[in-house]
Amino acid sequence: MIALCPRCRQPVLPDDTSCWQCGAPLAAADPSTDPAAAAPARLSPFAVYSAVTLVLVLLALVLLRQLGRQPLLQIVPGYARPAGWVTVTPPDRAFTLDLPPTWGQAPGPLADSGGAPLLKADLVALAYPLVAPPVTATVVWAAWSGARLEDAAARLVIVRDEALVGLDLETAAARAEATDLAALNATVVDDFARSHVSLLLEMTRPNWGRQRCRQQIYPATALVVAVCGTPERFRFEAQTVETILQSFQPLVSPD
Repeated sequence: MIALCPRCRQPVLPDDTSCWQCGAPLAAADPSTDPAAAAPARLSPFAVYSAVTLVLVLLALVLLRQLGRQPLLQIVPGYARPAGWVTVTPPDRAFTLDLPPTWGQAPGPLADSGGAPLLKADLVALAYPLVAPPVTATVVWAAWSGARLEDAAARLVIVRDEALVGLDLETAAARAEATDLAALNATVVDDFARSHVSLLLEMTRPNWGRQRCRQQIYPATALVVAVCGTPERFRFEAQTVETILQSFQPLVSPD
């Protein structure tokens, strides 16, 4: 818009203080009437793009940091979770495993199958011989086939015993074979970070009677996984037991 002198109506420049034609004084320009001055400042597209990129990079770094703190889950070659099975991971993320949906389960130092609670010693006894008196172990998880633990064909217990930390795998296998049990099989397994000792044995335990057990001992994480049942009924659950044990993984933090 062209500014005009109010007296002679000749064009004048916006910063003129007097008319060049007639000499009439000109009023100072009002910034509020200047469209350029009234328009809000706008960020350039480059500034907007830079700001958005910076925010995304910061969010990615935070996400990667959080993921880096998560326990590591290994890929188990040849394993696929059976249809309908449920994945169990305790709040402390010490391990993960898969269970059939028909199995009952109870976490903690005491397990309740819907009847009388089972004492810690009854469950820990299934982790013998690597977990042996004097008992320093705690029960992390318990599960069983069917609705009642008392009638179950197979019972699972996960025990943590800090006395296992630092135990060499070969020594652990030899120690199991040297006990009073008939160790049918003691094998050192080296599967990525899941190195453990695998035991197949039979034993007589208080309150359980004669038991056939499949055990996996993980000295690095002080965990013992034992699945036991009477020899007569245990064989009917053999495939299920093997699948459960194959799915079991101690979760190791990268820190």
